[in-house]
Amino acid sequence: MVQPGDQLQLTVATGIPEADINEHPIRVDGEGNAHVPLVGPVQLAGLRVPEAERAVQVESIRRGIYREPQVALSMEKQMAHRVTINGAVSKPGVKSIPAASSDLFSALSESGGFQRDADTIVEITYPPQRGPTGQLLPSRTTRVDLLEIEEIGGSYPLPDGSAVMVPRRQPQTVHVDGLVMRPLRIELPFDRELRVLEAIAEAGGRRLSMADRIYVSRIDPGTGRTRVIQVSYKRALENSGENLVLSAGDVVTVQETPLTFTVGTLRNLIRFGFSSAVPGL
Repeated sequence: MVQPGDQLQLTVATGIPEADINEHPIRVDGEGNAHVPLVGPVQLAGLRVPEAERAVQVESIRRGIYREPQVALSMEKQMAHRVTINGAVSKPGVKSIPAASSDLFSALSESGGFQRDADTIVEITYPPQRGPTGQLLPSRTTRVDLLEIEEIGGSYPLPDGSAVMVPRRQPQTVHVDGLVMRPLRIELPFDRELRVLEAIAEAGGRRLSMADRIYVSRIDPGTGRTRVIQVSYKRALENSGENLVLSAGDVVTVQETPLTFTVGTLRNLIRFGFSSAVPGL
């Protein structure tokens, strides 16, 4: 697509054997016109190169300059916008993007793609622009959720001097404690689900194989109240539907029961000896 600021190479063959083939560099001005030698200004902005060739040919004939000219145009240098991309991308920095395709998607592509901890919500800062009456409008920043962009529609064009910031995701975690080998906080993976049994496995597994009762404490985002979901370890092993998918902020507790308490106490007695475990013996 031809845009203001583009530089083109024009070749005109008049069809007259003794006439030379004319070659000229032309530039599209801010109004979208290219000043073609002998012909004058021809509106080319917004046309694809074959369409621009046809426009030059038609105007050459209409204005009586040539009878049957053969016109060829080639793009020498496209007008480019300088766009800055920073944050959680592979190749941050200032990118030169052809003006005709200077939009959010092109900028993200030029940056080499996202890093693993990139957030899906990006910030676009537009440079100061001239308003309808010529007044200078201040720069503005907008936030775009890439996961919703297909529903919103639009290509988010980026004028020269725009900046795109891809923030890093804030870590989202769950906590595992109770009858596990090593209580710990686990960061939720961004590209897949984390379920109860996997979280317990990352905590080293259960300290007692008979520990079956698991409580998941979860804050309801709508009410802010904490609700407790009970999960059976055995049933979760047998049926994946029982293996609860965890959410950010969940606390997973492998619960102590009278049976697990008794067995744990007996194990300690056997391990350290009755004489040291029971006072007076």
